Parts: sequence; structure tokens; C-alpha cells
Amino acid sequence: MATGDLKRSLRKLEQVLRSLNYPNEVDYVGLIKGDTAASLPIISYSLTSYSPYVAELLMESSIELIAKNDVRFTDTVYKL
Repeated sequence: MATGDLKRSLRKLEQVLRSLNYPNEVDYVGLIKGDTAASLPIISYSLTSYSPYVAELLMESSIELIAKNDVRFTDTVYKL
């Protein structure tokens, strides 16, 4: 897949989110614009809600992702 194939990438993301049973609306306009805030709910759900195993592993590692503002959440995720 070419890096410039945005429509295909969004379709693939939609399929993956469906398989994860992602419960929220996706801000596709924000994702297309490259707005970081549009991807944060997806990342948050993936790390803290989807897999209890991953959430437990993060908690055992003293990594706190819940109740952080967007900047601190992003900083913590990048440090993973």
C-alpha cells in the first residue's frame, strides 16, 4: 500500500476498529487533516479498554494513562 493512499488506509482503519468493537464515533475529518486529537480516543481505547491484559500490564508497569490531559497522555504513550 502506498503511503499516499489515504482512502484505503481509512477503510483499513475502519475494519480494524470494527474488529475491536470500537464503541465511539471516529473523527475521520480530523484524521484526514492529521489532527492528533482525532487519534487519541482510538489509542486510549486500544491501550486501556480493549484488552484487559494490556491494561493490567500497563498498570503493573506503573504506567498511568487514564485521567491525563491530551499532552501528558501523548507523552506517556510515546515513552512506551
